[in-house]
Amino acid sequence: VNRTIDDQYGDIEEGIFPQYSPPELWAQGATCDHCSITPGILNVSQVFNGTWHDTTYERGQADRVINVAFTGVAVYVYGIVPNSIPNVTTFANISFFLDNELVHQYVHDPNTSSVIEYNTPVYVETSLPNMEHSLEIRFNGLNDSLFLFDYVVYT
Repeated sequence: VNRTIDDQYGDIEEGIFPQYSPPELWAQGATCDHCSITPGILNVSQVFNGTWHDTTYERGQADRVINVAFTGVAVYVYGIVPNSIPNVTTFANISFFLDNELVHQYVHDPNTSSVIEYNTPVYVETSLPNMEHSLEIRFNGLNDSLFLFDYVVYT
């Protein structure tokens, strides 16, 4: 059975919610009035539950982190991936740690199109032991990096 952990509403039946760190550097994109990417830029009907969490890591700042715990044999992390938007960082460099081990690096080097990619799998793992897992999504490094987090699916 697939279960979804929404960025805002979590998995209500299981009581699982993403934890954002540092919380003051994350914003609910659907209601953010100071974010560079707003509902006027995105097609909100393409976003799961109409919500996403938005942050831009800037070199030298605190790492941006999302933590999610789940029990299952597979996990899929989905984001919204913009390409070229004037005066907006759209490069992404995201590290994924599963059970405290670096398992994946997602890099999006935007092209010159204005296409925004919705429901984009930025991390997929389909062969996990059936047990509780901790997933850490982290970005830091030498480049400014944007992440529009939408949801996690686990089985």
